[in-house]
Amino acid sequence: METTVRWNSSGSRELPKLSLPKWQEIRQGFIIAGIGIVMLLLVALPGLLLLGPHKWTIVSVFGIRADAVTAIGEVLAMVGGGAGYLFVVLGQLRCLISSPQRHAGKELLFSGFLCLITTPFLFLGAQCLDGDKNYAFITSGIHNLAYVDLLHGGGLLQLCGLSLTLLNILLFSGFLRGTACYFNDERRARSLTIYFWIMAFLVGGTFGMWLHSAHITHPDPWTALVTVWICALVWHALLIYSAIRGIAEGVLRRPTEENWSVHAQSKPGEVFLQFGPHFQNRQ
Repeated sequence: METTVRWNSSGSRELPKLSLPKWQEIRQGFIIAGIGIVMLLLVALPGLLLLGPHKWTIVSVFGIRADAVTAIGEVLAMVGGGAGYLFVVLGQLRCLISSPQRHAGKELLFSGFLCLITTPFLFLGAQCLDGDKNYAFITSGIHNLAYVDLLHGGGLLQLCGLSLTLLNILLFSGFLRGTACYFNDERRARSLTIYFWIMAFLVGGTFGMWLHSAHITHPDPWTALVTVWICALVWHALLIYSAIRGIAEGVLRRPTEENWSVHAQSKPGEVFLQFGPHFQNRQ
């Protein structure tokens, strides 16, 4: 039994090359996103510390006026936070454009990117609903985290924004794991699996502390919690750096895109696949 296959071929009777992931562009996206996270850690975070009680240490040691230290902290927090967020957005967008379909890579990135671009609108909406009151712990002390209200008004929008930020980190980490799996890099994939488990325990511990915040009066547990979250963000940056190196090593082990081409035969509906010497040598 014969079945005719209709195929509208081009006039040149030649198909374009297979579309493979553009790993160099994905690697550049990782670099841009990593720069954004580094700016958040090295610029925005010190700015927030200068707005808190630690600014009096700067005042006493360097003899700078308190209002000048506050102004420097505000500039560092705004510039570092804004620029860091912009770099993360551009980096993830570059990865999304060139990401592979395997291991649900494009779906993970697209979902995480939606979370990332939605977060600022939630925090801006929280400002309109008196959510700025929850930022008092930055200037008064980290122990005032116990009095943050996240269940009413602007606090609820802030809680949604924080949840989407965490979800973006996890989804982007899932894409990092998919990249490692694509190159059969079990060591990096295993480290990302451990990261997911650590984040799960950290989220559970944070939720438990928040439920019992009324009974925690000493500032040390809150300081430890914030420190662990900062360490988790640093770990995320290190995983991105590891993925950058993994792509550079993995591309050298895989055949290049020029080894693949598809041409149309003279008979309608028939194509053949021409592959490079990498596969011929393995036969």
